[in-house]
Amino acid sequence: MSNAEPVQSHKERRAHWRALVDRARESGQRPGQFGQEHGLDLARFYYWRRVFAMESAEGASETHFALVRRGVEAKKEGGDASLELQVDRGWRLLIPRGVDDATLRVVLGALSKSA
Repeated sequence: MSNAEPVQSHKERRAHWRALVDRARESGQRPGQFGQEHGLDLARFYYWRRVFAMESAEGASETHFALVRRGVEAKKEGGDASLELQVDRGWRLLIPRGVDDATLRVVLGALSKSA
């Protein structure tokens, strides 16, 4: 017999974590206490809480992009990307200097469809 978790779709995982994040907020407990009582992985809890907070702040479910750092600032911090985008779901997209425009369009299109 396997101890593996059943396979869930993204929609099912999302609904599961939405319910947990809502219950945690309504409980008035600190996340660590709520997580311990419910056997939660706190890293996942914080991830989903951030996702839902970002969506709530944006007021829309479509993909949005925000400039985080550019060129010189990224190099100062040890990165070699000329552009870094923070994408919904907490993803970061590092775009190197000289990237092919067509490739970038394909990647951005795929990200917008996966939301």
